[in-house]
Amino acid sequence: NASSLVQKALVGMLGSPWFDTTKQYVYWTTVDAGYDGYEILRFDTTGSFDQAASWAVMDLNLVPGLERNPHGFGASDGTWSYVPLATCRVGSDCPPQFLRFNEREDFTNPQSWQIFDASSVPGMRTVYRGAYFDGRNVFFTPRGGVIEVDGSVWHSTVVVYD
Repeated sequence: NASSLVQKALVGMLGSPWFDTTKQYVYWTTVDAGYDGYEILRFDTTGSFDQAASWAVMDLNLVPGLERNPHGFGASDGTWSYVPLATCRVGSDCPPQFLRFNEREDFTNPQSWQIFDASSVPGMRTVYRGAYFDGRNVFFTPRGGVIEVDGSVWHSTVVVYD
């Protein structure tokens, strides 16, 4: 059954699911309980929910340069799915990063994934919660207002990708 395939990924499911624009695939961001494995889970809606073949898990540890886990929820523009990256890996620096997946490529191939390090963008903050697509732009939403909690700064800066 499908539960054995996705059990690890479901342990730390975060955020709301999002669809690709064809509504064939549903995606979820995940992080396991130890924060040492990062996955994105995908369900193919043309298959049966209880069949393992309808599910796929992408191990983001295989994507070169990934320094943060996927966080919250993503958005699709019809070619790419975009996901904000949030919590830093233990012992790593925290550049603001965004992840995208080419929906026309193999979901589980690390070469289908790209990371954008936004640390050189003026005014860029480090924690984003989700993404939305309005038909032209992708908007990355912040975690919250500008406050500091346990050394982490939360903010209200929206990022727009055109």
